[in-house]
Amino acid sequence: MPPPNTPEEGALATASSEPSSPEPAPVPLTAPNSPSAIGFAEFKYIFITKLDYQAIEYVGEVDDTLLCPVCRTPFISPITTPCGHTFCRECIDRALETQSTCPIDRQRIRKTRDYHLCPLIIKEQLDRLMVKCPNKGCNHQCPREHLEGHYKRRCDFTLVQCTGPDCVKPITRRVARKRLGGCMHDEVDCRHCGDKVCSMELDSHYDNDCMGRVAVCSDCRQVMPNPSMTRHKHEDCPKVDAPCKWHSAGCRVFKRRELVKKHEAEGCSFEVISRMLQQQAEDRKRLDEMARHVARCEERHARREARRAARAQAHATAHGINNNNDHRSIEATHSAAHSAEPSSDGDGDVGGSTEDYVLAQFERLESELEILRQQSRDMDARQSHIILQHAAHFSDQIAEIGSKVGVVNMHLSWLMSLQRQSRSSTAAAAIAGAAASVASGSSSGARPGSSDGSGWRYSGDDRRYSEGGRPESLHRL
Repeated sequence: MPPPNTPEEGALATASSEPSSPEPAPVPLTAPNSPSAIGFAEFKYIFITKLDYQAIEYVGEVDDTLLCPVCRTPFISPITTPCGHTFCRECIDRALETQSTCPIDRQRIRKTRDYHLCPLIIKEQLDRLMVKCPNKGCNHQCPREHLEGHYKRRCDFTLVQCTGPDCVKPITRRVARKRLGGCMHDEVDCRHCGDKVCSMELDSHYDNDCMGRVAVCSDCRQVMPNPSMTRHKHEDCPKVDAPCKWHSAGCRVFKRRELVKKHEAEGCSFEVISRMLQQQAEDRKRLDEMARHVARCEERHARREARRAARAQAHATAHGINNNNDHRSIEATHSAAHSAEPSSDGDGDVGGSTEDYVLAQFERLESELEILRQQSRDMDARQSHIILQHAAHFSDQIAEIGSKVGVVNMHLSWLMSLQRQSRSSTAAAAIAGAAASVASGSSSGARPGSSDGSGWRYSGDDRRYSEGGRPESLHRL
């Protein structure tokens, strides 16, 4: 006996627990001409777009066992074939229209007569899958079993037929709620700026375009056009709480914008970290681009190598056949060799394509450039070493010259001192000789001429002595 959660075989897929159709049928009711004719709760809309379960986006990853082998999306109204495979109802119907066999094992299947309901456990797993509302602008997420109710009854972004009596253009449900019974595509005059605006876009005009409607900031009390209020709140208002611009790096300052700007002007400690993270992100982006570029280059290189190997093999085969004098086979082989390479190469010789030649020349020039760079670095190192050696030698010579200059200065000082002593002794001897001649002349009554002559001779002898002593001193030096 089958388990209680397994349906009996032979039941048609029309009794499936999934929605009866992946595309819900529209409600064939028109809007009333006056909103007072019927209450809002009783008003029905004509849906312009139908819910497509195969186009909805799922939250998170879906188990592969819940994917249809044909459409590769989670099962929609699943049915099971006699061979044990499960498909979406529409997918297996389309497959059987082409061939009456199972798409997986090719066993024969009769359309609808061999369909069986899938186990209830699969239905429960499908119902619990979290999905996003397919309407643009709606961020609602819910289990898949509740999506149809949200789409038909609660979502403000579902497209419905305009409420005008003769208009069939689409509008969203939230726009239709504002003006039941009238066409939302009629143009009206804006009461603030006087522009002609579509009635459906009037609220958007007030918020984004109308410069005649003013608003007062609730925080700083500044008056400005209403379209500028949002930007003012998010960027300029000094009284609104805002985070530090380096909050992505970890700064937790969240105060009024005027205080935050003061904090940033004084220097946030997380600025360096944030800039480093930005630089790291840029480096990672460049690395990813380089990795993709390298992958493309490797792929092109592999294709070139494959073409080159095919050409070499074709020419080798042609050469062997040429030795056997089979001209017809040579032409066939050459045609095969030419067909093995793309026409963009534009070459027919053994040497390779123009692209290969250019790449080879580029690699050769790159290797030569690398050699020149290495030689330049070696030459710079040698020149630096030579300059350092000469600089050390010059430093030693300068030190030696400085030492010799010091010795010469010392000797010069000694000579000048010796000369001063010699002059002082000569002057003292001359004075003493003159005094002695005056004294002897007065006592002996000698002639003045003789006393002058003796004094001269004494002075001359003393000078000669001093002159004789000076060369002797210089000779000792």
